[in-house]
Amino acid sequence: MKYNLDFLGPFAFEEMIQALMQKELGIGGTVFGTGKDGGREYVFEGEATLPFPNTQISWSGYWVIQAKYKMPNSQEKDSFNWLRNQFVGEMNKFNDSDKKLRKPNNYIFISNVKLSGQAEVGEIDKMNSFIEGYNDFIPNIHFILYDDLCSMLENNRDVATAYLSYILPGDVLSELFNYFKKDEDKISRIILNYLQNEFKDDSYSKLEQSGRRTDDNIKIENVFIDLFASESNIIDAELF
Repeated sequence: MKYNLDFLGPFAFEEMIQALMQKELGIGGTVFGTGKDGGREYVFEGEATLPFPNTQISWSGYWVIQAKYKMPNSQEKDSFNWLRNQFVGEMNKFNDSDKKLRKPNNYIFISNVKLSGQAEVGEIDKMNSFIEGYNDFIPNIHFILYDDLCSMLENNRDVATAYLSYILPGDVLSELFNYFKKDEDKISRIILNYLQNEFKDDSYSKLEQSGRRTDDNIKIENVFIDLFASESNIIDAELF
């Protein structure tokens, strides 16, 4: 299933990634809130709850997970260059002696961007070749991009459901529409009853904020009256 991640925004995207990685690695890690997180959304120490990155190879040690959200209306149209620049920027933070960040054994970089997957010449293979130059710096580096995120959400339906209004708004509306169609008469009665109650409520004055001393409802027609007016009462400004 393909999810629409464009409505998440950077903050909800980071929160969703933190929830996903807790499921993948374990809840014993540390979640970093919004703001300056030192290049980390989630850190974990030890071996993952589930074998990661696969059942044949299971990493362990100090993990750092970084999420980067590319806005749909970003001026940077080239997703590959944007992703590479973001990654290099994060790597530079670990080289910055002033930041004093602990260098991880395992680094997972997660983004919502889509890269082409043609063999050898595709952007995914180009990115994998690019990060090989950092393997002496950080032994294990792994990218999780849009298609990977869709698979992870499909395998973690509880996380996907928590963000359903963001990532599948069309499906939510479709389910509501189908629900309403099952009993159109019942829905019509509910809507009619709602409108009647709203109209009835609006016909009374709202005196709660004025220090009302009685529970009696006062109709608006007893508070406000229509004033009679005619053309003969209008003063012609041109006469003055």
